[in-house]
Amino acid sequence: MASVHRQNGTKNWIAHYIDGEARRRTKSTAIFATAKTKKLAQQVADGFEGAYRARHALRHIRKSFASIADELNVQFKIPTVQEYLIDWLATYGPRLAPSSRTKYASVFSAFTEYLESKTAVRDVDGVTVQIVRDYRDAMQARVSAATVNNTFSILAGAFTKATASGLIIGNPFEELGGIRGGDEGERRPFTLDELKLVLTACDSEWRSMVVFGLYTTQRLSDIAVLTWNQIDVNKGEIAFLTRKTKRRMAIPIAGPLMGHIKSLRKGMPQGPVHPAAAAALATSGKAGTLSRRFNEILQSVNLVPRKSHKKTAERENDRRDFNALSFHSLRHTGATWLREVGASESVSREIVGHDSVSVDRGYVHTDPAAMRAALDKLPDVLAS
Repeated sequence: MASVHRQNGTKNWIAHYIDGEARRRTKSTAIFATAKTKKLAQQVADGFEGAYRARHALRHIRKSFASIADELNVQFKIPTVQEYLIDWLATYGPRLAPSSRTKYASVFSAFTEYLESKTAVRDVDGVTVQIVRDYRDAMQARVSAATVNNTFSILAGAFTKATASGLIIGNPFEELGGIRGGDEGERRPFTLDELKLVLTACDSEWRSMVVFGLYTTQRLSDIAVLTWNQIDVNKGEIAFLTRKTKRRMAIPIAGPLMGHIKSLRKGMPQGPVHPAAAAALATSGKAGTLSRRFNEILQSVNLVPRKSHKKTAERENDRRDFNALSFHSLRHTGATWLREVGASESVSREIVGHDSVSVDRGYVHTDPAAMRAALDKLPDVLAS
């Protein structure tokens, strides 16, 4: 039977209840713990436990209804996981960048293949927390924590729609949550000395891309396709339409970046600022080749481990390896520097391109002058 208790270090009542697989679980009721609120918290705890009971009852009801519908010649069918995910991608895929669409399709395919090879589950409402846990454990044995968390984030988002539409009760991916991978699963920012070392190992184009990446905090693919007509030196801004999020941004040009831009030989307005990178991205359609090239630069200055040439089976095991430094670390570096120079959270979020989770950006607008002031305080990586 469900119950509620106070717990050291928390201000709310904590529910203790039994889930659908006879395991005891705990979860915050989000109700402040006082004597007067205990009864209400108990109702919430009962609701948590009841949801799991309802899940099994609902499954039985669906089977019964399906049988009746068949007799009445009425169409009634719970989609298989594969059918559901294919439909999800057809519905929401057009909102994603091409590279993200490819990633989602790969994640969906891998999960359905796992279900087919390891379980008897086919229908979307048959995916339990235990199945999801087993899948997580199987992934952990061969890939990094970051990859596991990225995969589960994608699947949790897809299964949210199944919950909202009543196909399932409770999202098993959200219930299980992500995993901690220790330091190996966390990106970290560069230090100023590390950045200067990296610049010594770069050719002129990669040097430029690092400087643009650092002072705009934008992703590798967006830096690679940057064109000259996106840069307005007179206004002191660079315009971006991000490939991943389709977000339009106008980033003030920081002082060190402005000096670097003026040192470059300007091309045609529609021409790329970094031609070789733009060509590589156009050929592959994604930034993987460029990411590997930047990793080689980091290897050359001993900031990440050098990769040896191994047999395929051995390289497969290396997929668990995770480098805390990559081109994406420039975003972390820029964001860290912004906070260190006193930029507000809203200013930092606007520059980096992270939407607020609690405020609609349609009603909140960051002052460009505040953004410029923050960027102008950043360290000059090009200073000798």
